[in-house]
Amino acid sequence: MAVQVWIGEKPEHPNERKAIIALANGLDRLEGLYVMLANFSVGGHTIDLVVLKNDAVFIVEMKHCDGKVYGSVNGRWKVVSSSGSVKWLNQGRKNPYNQVIAYYYAVRNFLHDHQHEIMSEQKASQTDFRACKRLIVISPILERGSEINLDWRVNVKGLDELPTHLVTERTDEISFTDEEMLKIPRLLNCSIWEEVNQLVAGVMPAWDDTPSDPPPPVIVPEPIVVPEPVIEPALPKTWQQRVRDSSLRTRFNVLGWAVISLLLILVLVQGRNITIISNAPTPEIYGTIPVPAASPTPSGCITTFGQTIRKARDPVSYQWYTIDSRASEEAYVAVTLDRVQFCADQIVLHWSVQNTTPGIVQLGLTNNNIAVSDTSGIVYRLREERQTIRVRNGKMSTGTATIPRSVNSNANTLTIELLNEPFGGQLWTVQVPKK
Repeated sequence: MAVQVWIGEKPEHPNERKAIIALANGLDRLEGLYVMLANFSVGGHTIDLVVLKNDAVFIVEMKHCDGKVYGSVNGRWKVVSSSGSVKWLNQGRKNPYNQVIAYYYAVRNFLHDHQHEIMSEQKASQTDFRACKRLIVISPILERGSEINLDWRVNVKGLDELPTHLVTERTDEISFTDEEMLKIPRLLNCSIWEEVNQLVAGVMPAWDDTPSDPPPPVIVPEPIVVPEPVIEPALPKTWQQRVRDSSLRTRFNVLGWAVISLLLILVLVQGRNITIISNAPTPEIYGTIPVPAASPTPSGCITTFGQTIRKARDPVSYQWYTIDSRASEEAYVAVTLDRVQFCADQIVLHWSVQNTTPGIVQLGLTNNNIAVSDTSGIVYRLREERQTIRVRNGKMSTGTATIPRSVNSNANTLTIELLNEPFGGQLWTVQVPKK
């Protein structure tokens, strides 16, 4: 078998189970082993899907969308149906981009912490799990006309495109044997999903023909000894009897060939399904700091000026959501990355926090709360000074966090992420000024 499906818990939603079964069918006859880990927990997050192969790790956030999808790095994502109705994805929670970034850090840290249990010490020293790939997968397809504007860190694919992407994408920094891959689900306390592995027939069925649940295991009753019957001439079987008596694999093989034939006819009649990239203007992305704001200071540092992100808390779900960048009548918390100073021997992040909510909010200026990396894959750690910005109702406070090194000369952008305080995950992408 070219694919094995493992789970932490059985996925709750039928569309999730349907997508996993469809993907497993699509991977089954490919060369090499693919290990699918579904609906498991790591680092305080429940991960939709991770796919392992010998030379890559894919961290996947699955979304079922019936319509065109619109989204970007920051802000809410929406789905517009063919009738024009609008549905917001992850209302009151992180958008899919921020979700998969958070899952990436959780999975990457787990693999790094357990690398000596997975592989030899020499091989572990040559492996870099920062090369894990991040994907948002729209099922059953990413409809033509969708507009999703993301950066280099995350790819978006339709479920129908995913098997090809998994085959073609690879990385030099990761290399597993089959035995090493199979250690990972056990370390994550996952169990093999026997029903799905038995169901896999080896072809990617059409979405409407994919079952949302695997069939229960077939229980073979104990043989019963009966008197020898009187043999009568056998009557010809009806087609219903032939279908009922055929094996499950035979039925799926017949179904598979029928689907393949139908797809070939559609290709010949309609041509290839070409995704059209719209020329419409890109919507404003809060949290992106543009290059033109860069300016030199008397100390020789170059400063880029930042942007503000305001979030209010839903009184029912108690979840944070982003509000307009202008002043708001709602009680909100505003976090501003006021400026980033790029100096010869350090990088200084200047923050301000405004609080119009009851009580006190705080922003920890530590490595536990702020993660910084660049396009070259380099991670920048803050100087451990244990600073915290604490803000009472109706007040504003400021603070700085210092990185005791200069920026990598090959980097184009610096990604600055709030992990927890004050309102959960949030990203700023800073263009690195060129001297």
